[in-house]
Amino acid sequence: METLHAGEPRHMILTRFARHLRAQDWTSVGIEFALVVAGIVIAFQITAWYEDRELGEQEQLVLAALAAEVEANLDELDSMLEFTRFKMASVEELARSIDGERTTADSLVSLFADLVWSRRVRFSDGAITGTIASGGLSLISNGDLRRSLAGLAGRMDDYEVTSRAEDEVKLRFIIPFLLRHGANPELYEALRSAPGEPVDASAHGRWVAPRTGRIDFEDLLKQPDLGGLLVLSHASLADANADGRVLRAQFKAMLERISAEQKANR
Repeated sequence: METLHAGEPRHMILTRFARHLRAQDWTSVGIEFALVVAGIVIAFQITAWYEDRELGEQEQLVLAALAAEVEANLDELDSMLEFTRFKMASVEELARSIDGERTTADSLVSLFADLVWSRRVRFSDGAITGTIASGGLSLISNGDLRRSLAGLAGRMDDYEVTSRAEDEVKLRFIIPFLLRHGANPELYEALRSAPGEPVDASAHGRWVAPRTGRIDFEDLLKQPDLGGLLVLSHASLADANADGRVLRAQFKAMLERISAEQKANR
């Protein structure tokens, strides 16, 4: 019987296998056949191992990009929530002023300025939407995490819509109310041209009435429709604050899940 050498080229094994088959050397045939099968199996295993390793590295890159984007969006949301709470406090203080609580003239000017101040949330969604569009979500082995990521972009869009509702209240009701009582029309034009963008008070003469040179803020507190406008403004801010807190919890949970998946796949 011929000696078998480990690592011998496959074509030489096959040649010997055919020779033994013709000679009806069934023991050698069985050994040669087992070697061929083992070589094929090992080759497939090595290929699969390299493919799994490459996919794992790609998954880690996708997870890292998604984690960075969610963390950045969490910071942006925190800033937006802080701004929303600030505006809610201003509306509440104006409402208390209507009820007769003492307020200085300077603080009234500031409170009415806060009433029309704007901030638009600026989420980044390039990594999430890009991963979804390119089919990169399939690289993430955790199916539950894939489904959660797929729904996150939609929840961000929903919050942006909710947070813009207060802008609509401001432009449809509050700014016209102030214009009727002598606010500079430039204020309305500036806000209408870029809704949601910050507007510099000094640049637009925000509180200068064209004829008298000033707005009587104490008189504004006596206007019967101001209370209704404050209720509308506060309700839209409260909705945005509630939705934002829910989205914040989702961002935090998503970061924890991505981090856990990164550790599990290392």
